[in-house]
Amino acid sequence: DGIFLDCFSLSACYGAECVDGMKTLGMDVFDERQAAEYCWRVTESFMDEVRSLVKDKAPHAYAFFNGLPYAKQPTHIELEILPTGGWGYDVFPMAVRYARTLGKPYFTMTGRFHKSWGDFGGLRPVQSLRFDLYNSIANGGTCSIGDHMHPRGKLEKAVYDLTGEVYAGTRELDSFTEGATAVTEMAVVEPSYAMYPAMVANESAAAGVSRMFMELKYQFDIVNGTGDISKYKVVVLADDITMSDSLRKKLKAHLKKGGIIISSAFAGLDAGRKKFALEEYKLTFEGAEEHNYTFFQAAKDVSAGLPEMLTTIYEPGSHVPLLRIDQE
Repeated sequence: DGIFLDCFSLSACYGAECVDGMKTLGMDVFDERQAAEYCWRVTESFMDEVRSLVKDKAPHAYAFFNGLPYAKQPTHIELEILPTGGWGYDVFPMAVRYARTLGKPYFTMTGRFHKSWGDFGGLRPVQSLRFDLYNSIANGGTCSIGDHMHPRGKLEKAVYDLTGEVYAGTRELDSFTEGATAVTEMAVVEPSYAMYPAMVANESAAAGVSRMFMELKYQFDIVNGTGDISKYKVVVLADDITMSDSLRKKLKAHLKKGGIIISSAFAGLDAGRKKFALEEYKLTFEGAEEHNYTFFQAAKDVSAGLPEMLTTIYEPGSHVPLLRIDQE
């Protein structure tokens, strides 16, 4: 048994109660960051109150606050991801690889709809739903299939016939997958995932890394950088990840024991974005590229699969002078 509360948001709040509450605490109502912070404080207080009420009535009941950070959920994690309903197929690979690092039971929630909630006449084919369920199971989770009762109060038999057919296939895997955990060697660090899915700053970079590593058949997690990363052989900083002092110390220890860091674009800079936080980079940061667009042509010994022509780089990167081996 449990309670599921839906549709939370941590957007800045400017209702009369929020404005009065911020003023009482001496917060600046014209500062959007402080307004968002106040919203989170009120939401946390609400979560604590609801959890206490539920626990008093049913001590072992589950509680979930949909839309709020996975890391803050009190009992378990539900990943509402309808790939054909607006989320797309890039979201699940990131979300599940983060959720499974948090030490809580987790499962995904897909939907039977071609579109999204309220698509009463939409019913996906069996192969499409199987893909979602098998994808979740392969990542150590389980999966529910969401339905939406028509306002007239009738459930469609065809929906539950399909649901039964899909689950009949997953039941055959239970003896192999019950209690399964992922074995990974790589971690993609994304600090803003500490508030996922409520707020994420670097989702496009995480999506790109996830797709690339899946195509390469690499086993990886996504972590927010606050926990232990010592078990990973490779740590990836994608595009725009700056280093807090805490993360810098962890990565320094990672390198000291022979670990590898893969860093792209502006990732690896200090919090002030003035220089690379680790001297082990042995690189000088001179800001963003001066020109946009820029072009490159690979040298022959590393040009396999690339055209023999100047190729466009569409987004500006970081300006980092070349370090020659004989300069060390």
